[in-house]
Amino acid sequence: MDAYFDQSWYRVRQLRLQLRSHARIHRQVYRDQAWFVVQDPQTGQFHRLSPSAHLFVSLLDGCRSVEQAWQETGRRLGNDQPGQAEVIRLLSQLHRADLLIGDRLPDLEETGRRSRKLRRSRLSQRVRNPLAVRLPLLDPDRFLHRTGPLVRWVFGPLGIVLWFGLVMTAAVLALLNWSELTHNVVDRVLSAGNILLMILAYLLVKALHELGHGYAVRYWNGEVHEIGLMFLVFMPVPYVDASASSAFRSKWQRAAVASAGIIVELFLAALATIVWTLLEPGLLRAFAFNVMAIAGISTFLFNGNPLLRFDGYYVLSDLIEIPNLGKRANDYFTYLLKTRLLGVANLRSPVQAPGEAGWLLGYSIASFCYRLFLMAWIAWFLLTKIPVAGILLAAYMLFNSLLLPLARGLKFLLFNPALQGRRRGSLLVAGSLSTALVLLLTAVPLPYATLVEGVVWVPEEASLRTEADGTVSELLAAPNSLVSAGTPLIRLEDPLLETDIRILQAERRELDSRLLAARQNDQVQVRMIQEQLKRTEAALELLQERAEHLTLVARSDGIFTVRAPEDLPGRFFPRGTPIAHVIGERQTLIQTLIDQSDIELVRERTDRVDVRFVQRVETSVPASISRDTPAAIDNVPRQALALVDGGDIALDPEDPERKRLLERMFRLELLVPQPPPDGVIGGRVHIRFDHGTQPLLPRLVRLLRQLFLAQLNA
Repeated sequence: MDAYFDQSWYRVRQLRLQLRSHARIHRQVYRDQAWFVVQDPQTGQFHRLSPSAHLFVSLLDGCRSVEQAWQETGRRLGNDQPGQAEVIRLLSQLHRADLLIGDRLPDLEETGRRSRKLRRSRLSQRVRNPLAVRLPLLDPDRFLHRTGPLVRWVFGPLGIVLWFGLVMTAAVLALLNWSELTHNVVDRVLSAGNILLMILAYLLVKALHELGHGYAVRYWNGEVHEIGLMFLVFMPVPYVDASASSAFRSKWQRAAVASAGIIVELFLAALATIVWTLLEPGLLRAFAFNVMAIAGISTFLFNGNPLLRFDGYYVLSDLIEIPNLGKRANDYFTYLLKTRLLGVANLRSPVQAPGEAGWLLGYSIASFCYRLFLMAWIAWFLLTKIPVAGILLAAYMLFNSLLLPLARGLKFLLFNPALQGRRRGSLLVAGSLSTALVLLLTAVPLPYATLVEGVVWVPEEASLRTEADGTVSELLAAPNSLVSAGTPLIRLEDPLLETDIRILQAERRELDSRLLAARQNDQVQVRMIQEQLKRTEAALELLQERAEHLTLVARSDGIFTVRAPEDLPGRFFPRGTPIAHVIGERQTLIQTLIDQSDIELVRERTDRVDVRFVQRVETSVPASISRDTPAAIDNVPRQALALVDGGDIALDPEDPERKRLLERMFRLELLVPQPPPDGVIGGRVHIRFDHGTQPLLPRLVRLLRQLFLAQLNA
């Protein structure tokens, strides 16, 4: 009954009201339910009414009193009649919007207060977000109306076919030139010589983006009365007020207006891609690359992202038929906290149609987390470039995202009348949750570890390298068998070498015969043959020594390991190629790299080291640190650790040899007290340095401290 009757009804029941003549009402359908939108062309504001509220407002003709209109609504709707409290909220909303007139003389002083409050509200909305301050400049409606016929064909079949064909062509060209497009793209875009081109391209792309919205609104007979600049992270960006599309009856028309900017940017990116592929290196080609990068990146990361209040948000809101998605999602999350957690009764749920609850709850959580992440990233970026601006933005983010909600929540708990009679229980619940959160951050120990990748390696003396070119003919020892130093392991053959040996042997026999015949009558000839014989014997000795090297022998005791032994016979190996190993019988060596931010933790707080071989990832093997390089290194010790070869270590893209680390790191060597699995030499392993347990808060403090030390030298 409290929701149906209201004790303040006597204040409004005798009023004779009606909508102002300039107000327009549009019927729309959301999730198979009819709704009505009241448009105020003077302020550009829209107000959504339910069917019952619309019927009540339509009965306010200036002759009927509010009481009579409400009773007539009840006779027509029966049980669906809106309650007195709902009617009072509706009248208050329309009154604040200055959309009602009555049978009494207007209170000019009160009207002036509302007008000043509305202006302050608009100004507050423009500067509330320091990352997107709006500055309106002029009314573009007349310009869009006059030039609209020039671009009207773009919204027809010809424009759609042209756009689709251009985008598909550009996509194919981008794939064909992908390596050149993406090579060192960050350094190319942010280089000092490219900054001016990037700014010009950015302003051009955004200006055409906003014109796309404006022409789309005009195409469906809407009006656009505001164009200006929005300072997005202090960068001036054009914007157009396309809110008139909210009155369009078709959700596809509203979604088309919202996506017009994305469509324009994709068109510009496609056109720039085609121009870039056709031109030789130069200023125009560099400008086309900037247009392509800006239009493409901003479309996929910002404008097309529905978690931000850009074009993608309005497209999603229209397509899933949930108007005012962001605000209603936050209201629904607050509604759940108040009703489910604090037990507040008689609250109206923001959910107005089946299927909305999941969208509202999911969007509320996802958008909050993403906005928090984005603002933290921008604040950190500014801290590294403009420290004062970064500190101010970080302080604003802390205030707006943490302190202000906490203050509002505390005010609600202490003073809101809705908690009358249950305030103590609500405070107990809130206090318990706050205490649990504090304990979780400061007192609950959680597993703490550093996870890296490593490479199984062996000392140089354990490698079996070919000492001559040859083809493997036979394995002389069984793989994974225990061998001693000097044991023959692998035999190679070189048919050309054997042929050369036989030729030299035959040549030596011939020279021996000639020497024997020349001794009887020609001493000069004897000396010549002897010199030739020495050279032949020296060459033969060298070839025979190379032939002996075709048999590889163990240089130390250990286990003979070879990868894929069944594939070795018949394979050719050049001189110096490692093809097998003789490793220690009871140990495995592993090399790994530790980031500068983790080396102190690994050195001082490692309780245990566990290793998992890729071939046996389900089995954890204990290990120990056998060697710690005290100074950081510049080059990757094992190529298998590098990102380009499947590892997780980033290399400097400007290093032609692909060996220099992007950031200096520390090398550790680990010892596993058992032989490695078959064929694991040179393979990657997963390493876990166990640091025991630690609550979350000290970890966050350590992380922030490292970030400040690394970026600000603070």
